[in-house]
Amino acid sequence: MPTKISGHTLLNTARVKAWRDDGPTEGRCLWQMHSVWEWDKARNEGIVLQEHYFKVHPKTKKQVDWYTDYYFPLAKKWEERVRGVVGGEKFLFLEPIPNEVGFNVIFPFSCFADPFPSSALQALERKGV
Repeated sequence: MPTKISGHTLLNTARVKAWRDDGPTEGRCLWQMHSVWEWDKARNEGIVLQEHYFKVHPKTKKQVDWYTDYYFPLAKKWEERVRGVVGGEKFLFLEPIPNEVGFNVIFPFSCFADPFPSSALQALERKGV
């Protein structure tokens, strides 16, 4: 059962920016630079300017699927880096986005070089799985 929002808490009460002034964006949010959102000084809050910005690929203009186009490739890179440190005999667990309704995508383990320790694969093969 999905969780539900029961309140809001401002954690960054000092309003420290996440963007460095000496960085490539010169202290501005990358998505603000792309006019995805802007700060409304009168309402003292961010407002969305391009609601569908992340639903369509900016170059191909094709609709994107967050999991297959972004999450799984990121997870694959993360998995490769972690395995580079801890080796291939460890289980790695990832979760979908919290509150996803009807999440029924099977994680594409076949895209990973060695998603399961070899001993676990051998055990599954012996059971005919």
